[in-house]
Amino acid sequence: DPELTIPGLPESPVLDGDLSDPVWSYRSIYEFDIGWMDSTLIKSYDGMGPFRAGQFQPAVHGGEAFVVDPPDANVKFFTMMDTLFVGFDVNDLLVQYHPNFDRWDGFLLTINDRVERHSDNTLLGKRLAFQVGEDGMAVAQDDLLSLVTEGRARVAVHLNEGTTVDTLGVPDAGYTAEMAIDLTALGYPSG
Repeated sequence: DPELTIPGLPESPVLDGDLSDPVWSYRSIYEFDIGWMDSTLIKSYDGMGPFRAGQFQPAVHGGEAFVVDPPDANVKFFTMMDTLFVGFDVNDLLVQYHPNFDRWDGFLLTINDRVERHSDNTLLGKRLAFQVGEDGMAVAQDDLLSLVTEGRARVAVHLNEGTTVDTLGVPDAGYTAEMAIDLTALGYPSG
């Protein structure tokens, strides 16, 4: 049996990064929270979640940087026909743009292609990543960029009121984002 089932819903949101569309509030939507160093939360994840979840802190100037603002997020999923919709609600006190991957604000979602395989015959994972750009817009990265270019995916960011993208330490109120992925572009059968 599957570890979890992402529900199919009858309508799609306006893809503008804002999670205020009614579909994001449906009771049947699949969602989970992400929190920095929250082992109780990680243990509550479905299926393999507790064994695959964790956190990563890159080295900064030769050592670990102190986490001043441990952000948390709520992530929601649903499908409509052949499209997977993902919503991100991020509570972050410092939203910044930086070209260094370790300093991005954004998300990296990994989905295995159902057809493409590595040389060892395992399914090829696709890196569907975006970052908050310096203008507050979504910047598609990695495999998401090619899907967006092909018209097979879309992504948008909405800055919450009071949020500015900078590296000055001005307190922010976080952001929301929406992503739509045509699953047939990843080898999933139509329907």
